[in-house]
Amino acid sequence: MRAASSIERRAAETLKAFLGTIPQLSLAHISFIGESGQPDDGVDIIAETEFAGRPMRLVVEVKGNGQPRMAHQAAYELKRYLGQSGQEGVPMFMAPYLSEQSQAACREEGIAYLDFEGNARIAFDTVFIDR
Repeated sequence: MRAASSIERRAAETLKAFLGTIPQLSLAHISFIGESGQPDDGVDIIAETEFAGRPMRLVVEVKGNGQPRMAHQAAYELKRYLGQSGQEGVPMFMAPYLSEQSQAACREEGIAYLDFEGNARIAFDTVFIDR
């Protein structure tokens, strides 16, 4: 069983703090995929949340490097994971810092993003958060 790395733990804390700033959103549970005994399939964190009474799952890939190519790689891994698992969720990429180019790569791929500096974008259904 793989323990969560320090960057994954920092990402979880950053995500928790960010989600706490969004009105009508409550965080039910954050889990580290490796700690549940499952192999790392390109997803590090799953955050079970509720937005305006509707359940929402964030499926998060954390990388130590936020370069655009890493954003594209994370998007591929997240989409593959969601397709193979049959689960619904909002794919999200996290890294210590995401440049404008990396943020554009995430938008192009249609995935949410959040970096440790607070740059964020989550868009699904009727929800749109861009900081």
